[in-house]
Amino acid sequence: MKRLTENATVIFSVMILILIAFSGMLLTTPMEKDHLNSITQSYNSSFAKLNYSPSLSNLNASNNNVNDTILLLNNTLVKGNDLNVTNGIYPICASLNTKTGSLYLVNCGSNNVFLINTSNKQIMKSINVGVNPITSLYDAANQLLYVANSNSNNISVINSTTNDVEKSVSVGQHPEGMAYDCHNGDLYVEDSYSGEVSIINTSNNEITGNISVNSPSAVAFDPFNGYLYVADYGTNSVTMVNVSNPSETHNIAVGNGPDKLFFDKENRDLYVTNLNSNTVTVINTYTDLAACNIDVGKSPFGITGGDNEGEVFVSNYCSNSVSVINSTTNTVKNDISVGLNPYGVTYDKQNGEIYVMNEYTDNLSIINPSLDRTVGEISVGTGPQGLAYDPVNRNMYVADALSDFVYVINSSTHKIIKEIKVGVGPACIAYDSTNGNMFVTNYDSNSISEINSSTEKVTCNFTVGEGPSGLAFVPENNELYVLNEKSNNMSILNLTLNRVVDNVGVGKSPLGIAYDEKNSDLFIANFASDNISVVNSITHRVVGNIQTKQGPQGIIYDSSDDQVYVIDYISGCTQIIDPLQMKVVDNIYTAPGLEGISCNPSNGDVYITSESQNTVSVLFSFDNKISEQIHVGSGPFRVSFDPIDCFMYVSNLNSGTISLISTHQSVVNRYNVVFTEKGLSPNDKWYVNISNYGSSGGLIRSEYNVSLQNGSFNYQVSSNSKYDIINSSGIIKIDGEPKVMKILFKKYSDQNAYDEVILFGIIAAIILGTALFVIIYGKRR
Repeated sequence: MKRLTENATVIFSVMILILIAFSGMLLTTPMEKDHLNSITQSYNSSFAKLNYSPSLSNLNASNNNVNDTILLLNNTLVKGNDLNVTNGIYPICASLNTKTGSLYLVNCGSNNVFLINTSNKQIMKSINVGVNPITSLYDAANQLLYVANSNSNNISVINSTTNDVEKSVSVGQHPEGMAYDCHNGDLYVEDSYSGEVSIINTSNNEITGNISVNSPSAVAFDPFNGYLYVADYGTNSVTMVNVSNPSETHNIAVGNGPDKLFFDKENRDLYVTNLNSNTVTVINTYTDLAACNIDVGKSPFGITGGDNEGEVFVSNYCSNSVSVINSTTNTVKNDISVGLNPYGVTYDKQNGEIYVMNEYTDNLSIINPSLDRTVGEISVGTGPQGLAYDPVNRNMYVADALSDFVYVINSSTHKIIKEIKVGVGPACIAYDSTNGNMFVTNYDSNSISEINSSTEKVTCNFTVGEGPSGLAFVPENNELYVLNEKSNNMSILNLTLNRVVDNVGVGKSPLGIAYDEKNSDLFIANFASDNISVVNSITHRVVGNIQTKQGPQGIIYDSSDDQVYVIDYISGCTQIIDPLQMKVVDNIYTAPGLEGISCNPSNGDVYITSESQNTVSVLFSFDNKISEQIHVGSGPFRVSFDPIDCFMYVSNLNSGTISLISTHQSVVNRYNVVFTEKGLSPNDKWYVNISNYGSSGGLIRSEYNVSLQNGSFNYQVSSNSKYDIINSSGIIKIDGEPKVMKILFKKYSDQNAYDEVILFGIIAAIILGTALFVIIYGKRR
């Protein structure tokens, strides 16, 4: 009996120890460990995939429209235009898999093809092909990629399902250009050395015939007339071939050294890059005549078009740039700096991006063509600054500080129609909507000039404070408010009495002023005191001060969302102010050297000039994100909106020009995506990270709204506390409709407590049962 009791005690003690051990394990359950590990691994692998690492050359690169650069040697994506020279791969052309959206990049230096995921811009596979691959073509009907290997005299046929080479087709000598005939499914391959175009039947990938041409360098097929166009490098012409009767040909003279062809289906024009004359010839395929020649950069090589955007993109090999051609006017509208020796250029329809293969730097420049919306420039004066629009006569007025003139531009013809002499150093200009007059600040003569917009003559001059720098007209009381930078005050000019009726002290160096008509308040940006003075327009008294970042100067009130936007020159931030609370509610880093600001009231988009970067940033007011940057002239200073023709006018102080930006419609259609959470404790923050968009930061509200364009985006949801997250990661596919993403948070501690109770109960029952069994059994003995 004693031995049994001792045994029972031992067993009971062992059970207690087991219970303690299990309790310790419960403090960090396997589920929690696995979840934490999976989050860590997911985060690390995601970081390794993107691997954003700006380089010194990237920081020193001149600003342009290149969004990102894919470095091929180490499979790294960096922001902006990277000019690191690596050598060895020599990317030369690319084709898009229209079914999967993947990009096939041909590298002539390494004799392979990279398969690139266009969503995360990462290399997924390397496919070995022939020697010196030089061009490629994707056959969507058969889902095959054809790669012309110039030095092995064959065509590699890649199955896009397995992404393996399934056949090699021997063809001519040094095959290069290829074109697909959608009528009969034939592939045309030009052989530059043999002087022939080989015909391949894509159903069995066998050669069925040849077409003789003098010295072919490129081919293109016109699906409307069924003709094949062959660039003839040796004769500086394009040969038009009837594929039904190859002996029926017609030659069209072009520039010197025609090398590449692009057929624009929208206009039915054929574009020919002339390598040696630095031009692009446009052939009208209705008449089969050369319509015009367009001057581009040095040694134009690659050429492609966008998706019904009226643009053609030409890579200039020796200029390290891409020329953007307006296919309606057939004029160059922009030149974009890229990597060294750009060769091929390809359009990604799914993401709306242009890929440029930079042969010497072994990388890809990624261009968003929607970031360029300048439609023209107007030469005006020597130092244009202030801008104001007159909606009655539909003219834009430009104050030129160096010439002491105000220039009047007709918004229909975009021509200067009048020059008006005003005071010394005109800097700012405002429209009087009640009387239809223009008022101009003369900074160096401490006065305001009144211009009658009917006669376009100065009718009166008013003396104000020192260094008048900003203007705002308030129609409710027919008063003009004038900021005086040097005297740190605001003069109030009553236009009914035609005299200054009051002076109000504000902050140091007031530069910008905006009127909030809902609350009858004026918001004044004080550059040197880093704050905003709020003045009531009825009482003429300061009713508030709002601290900002460094160097506030441009400021506007946006009635569409009842917010005040102020830009800081030194900090490069755009700050959003709630006029009722009189406080800053959001900060958005925009660009260094911010000068001017305006908005399009029809959609709430805010346009901000950067003097140091020669750009205009567009702030999408829906989610307060910078949606694009538009290149303009040198030293963009002020910006003003024409609500009738929907143009933004930008005064470029250093180049003496006015840039016109089209705002007729949003460049990129965006769709609202709402993340909704359930299960979080009130004090726990949650985070949403979206690829190629950014992070939400810590959220304390139950919803997070973003605005995304069509495409696929990876997302990751996390929290600052321990939760099991349902739908914590995945892919958002935007296809023209808004989305709602429901995120469920289940706290670990709740689950653990439940598991603990159940397990404790089981173990306790086992121990109790064992002890009772031993005691009862012992008594019976």
